[in-house]
Amino acid sequence: MAEDLSRGGVSENIPLVLFILNRVIGALPQLNRLSLASVLVARPVGFERAASQLSVWVVTPCKNERGNIQPAVERIPELGRHSEIIFCGDQSRDGTLEEMERVRTLFPGRDIKLVHGPGICKARNVYAGFDVASGEVLMILDADLGVMPEELPYFPVVIATNRAEFVEGSRMVYPVPKEAMKLANMIGNQFFSVAFTFLLGERVKDTLCGTKVIWREDWQRIRPLIDTWGKEDRWGDYELLFGASKLNLRISDLPVHYQERVYGTTKMTKRFKNGLIMLAFCWAGFRKLKMRL
Repeated sequence: MAEDLSRGGVSENIPLVLFILNRVIGALPQLNRLSLASVLVARPVGFERAASQLSVWVVTPCKNERGNIQPAVERIPELGRHSEIIFCGDQSRDGTLEEMERVRTLFPGRDIKLVHGPGICKARNVYAGFDVASGEVLMILDADLGVMPEELPYFPVVIATNRAEFVEGSRMVYPVPKEAMKLANMIGNQFFSVAFTFLLGERVKDTLCGTKVIWREDWQRIRPLIDTWGKEDRWGDYELLFGASKLNLRISDLPVHYQERVYGTTKMTKRFKNGLIMLAFCWAGFRKLKMRL
């Protein structure tokens, strides 16, 4: 926003003036339009591929989701030329791991892999699944099945046709059943949607939707950025979005239908505390992405 005034002696006489103007005020919404410098990121158009020719790995993080394991396998459609379901157990105590083994035996025609998560948080559980996946496309489907598995085939089409390199499910387009998302969660989601739209420079309507799709090669580029933001992301949604933005990937929303869970209870409790954690991570993202600190 401010030109280098050092030749006139102003920056020497007013400490931090350029830092405040350029890195703080110049990064704020609307005020950033007054900046004197603009950056345009260009890339080759690339070529489209048929989604039916892709190999897709569906990573399903599980924490006390025993009753949802078999329905997940029954409802997740075959994707691309080959698809695999990776169940990431996370030290469950309701028999989820045993159910995963039983279901894998019950469906010998499906390619099902079991990964034992570290039992720390959902983010670490998802990353454990990503790290063992070998398909071209990586997809996350939460084991609560709030997002309808039947809608998963739409995601590879978006990424295969070069409309996006990171696809984020959005539950905020279609009507949401009252019991599927509490009012506090809905308000928080709307707030963080606005915050992330500013931080990423691209519209993101539902930052906490668990359904995300990314090329595996891009995940390998994001992986080194994990734990570099200055705050811990317990769910993984923000680190993946920030990493995609840092790499200038095209991010796109894809509307999905959201429904009540049938088995188990939501893990998104302690909403006020979790909201503060997410807010702190947004501040960390603002410093890294906008202030470039």
